[in-house]
Amino acid sequence: MGRGIRSVLLAAGLIAALAAAACGVEAPAGTPVPTVPVETPVPHDAPVGMPNPAAVFCEEQGGTVSIRTGEDGGQVGYCVFADGTEREEWEYWRESHPVEVGAPSMADWARPTEGPPGTPQIVRQVSVEESQEIARRFVVESATFRFDGLDGSLELESTMAMPCPNCYAFVYAFDSRHAGYGDRTGLMLAQVITPHRASVVVEQGKVTKAVLDDVWDMLAQETVR
Repeated sequence: MGRGIRSVLLAAGLIAALAAAACGVEAPAGTPVPTVPVETPVPHDAPVGMPNPAAVFCEEQGGTVSIRTGEDGGQVGYCVFADGTEREEWEYWRESHPVEVGAPSMADWARPTEGPPGTPQIVRQVSVEESQEIARRFVVESATFRFDGLDGSLELESTMAMPCPNCYAFVYAFDSRHAGYGDRTGLMLAQVITPHRASVVVEQGKVTKAVLDDVWDMLAQETVR
């Protein structure tokens, strides 16, 4: 389904606001939040210029990656082990890397205690591709999408690097069968295809902010205040 230019511009504005809030950037009123544009990564099942994290993880566990052609003509990677067992590589990766929600903890990224000025901060290294997959899974597993999201409608609209280490903001668009947000079990709902746009901030591999259509807090599951 085509997306209007106006909607894309609104989404870009929301990303900038989330970036400022997530990274603690303060600036005078009217000053735009500095951002560094990056190329939108291709889907995780296509060749990319960086190592496929699912394939790397498979090999680290002693497996061998086997690429096969599915019934739909697309390519699917499998992690094959020496004992003959095998797993779909991304499914195996996802089970071993559950989506983490919340602010980064000291266990994930360490700040230097004492040291000379200029001592670099050690942060958890998470690639843009890994961050994109974390954001995608967060949207798919959200209450709104699980309730009535249309399979196959999810699209990555934009990716933006933020002014903090390994921090990215993503905008995903999808359609649902009814209006409203969250789990609406038991409610009387009119069946109408409803477009949604989710803005998700991932910092050091964790979802720290997520807003749906500028009005719904996907973490707190309540209207944005």
